[in-house]
Amino acid sequence: MLKDFEKKELSNIITRYRPDLTKELLQKNSFIYDLIEEKLEKKQLKEFDYEVLERAWLDVNLEKPIPNKTSELDLIIEKYYPKLKEEFEGLAMYSNTLISIGEIKAVEEVYDKYSYFSDNFSYSIKFEEALKKEVEAYLEEEGYI
Repeated sequence: MLKDFEKKELSNIITRYRPDLTKELLQKNSFIYDLIEEKLEKKQLKEFDYEVLERAWLDVNLEKPIPNKTSELDLIIEKYYPKLKEEFEGLAMYSNTLISIGEIKAVEEVYDKYSYFSDNFSYSIKFEEALKKEVEAYLEEEGYI
């Protein structure tokens, strides 16, 4: 339903709100595009300008929020390394650091182990400790701590 140029426009809209979804949006058959198309079909819209695509994204994100790994990573850094967070934000590199941490295989394994993308997920002490361990390893490896 969505043409390639509309997907590109939609990708730009979504990454403005959620830079952590960039990698997912690079896939032409991303589930995110399917969700947006479903929303547009329900509204029986045929033409999609910027405002229509943005509204559809906002509606989808409100109805079925896509889990945001970077928010948990942000909580870990804020809780255990608050001065580092201030320093990163001052350098305008904080969101890129969160995205980089989220792409580490060991971090993805923590999310998989604790069923982050399932209905059974609950934020537990064990999940936080496992995530903290991987965040700390990344920060040490990069020379931040």
